[in-house]
Amino acid sequence: MVDQLRAILRTSELKCGYEGRKSEQKFNRLRDHFQDLILQAYPNPGRDGCRGGTAVTEYARRAAAWDKIEGEPDYEHIIHCSPCYREFLDAREQIRAEEVAKPARRMSWFKQRRLGRSLDRVEQIMESAAQEL
Repeated sequence: MVDQLRAILRTSELKCGYEGRKSEQKFNRLRDHFQDLILQAYPNPGRDGCRGGTAVTEYARRAAAWDKIEGEPDYEHIIHCSPCYREFLDAREQIRAEEVAKPARRMSWFKQRRLGRSLDRVEQIMESAAQEL
């Protein structure tokens, strides 16, 4: 996984092209890269330690509701098992799609600006890490 992260950090696709992009686009791009890493880095063809679809769906429901799930044993397995992580992403996406029918609140410009600055900082850190590799 470290080699894959190094390769992504070194690519111009990740390091450049963010100028003028919205915070949401930056976040989505970084999220997609990390999700792809997890999906490729932890194959588990025998599904060793997998708790099943019910546990994965429950964690997806909690994640969609923004509950704190990090650090719990089942979640640790999910993010270190590509098949479970795929199920988690699919279930969370389905849950969120069901919520789309509800009216969404727009993020305030202040929060957008803070999020943008935070993502800019993450990008700087990743570029610095890529240079050190």
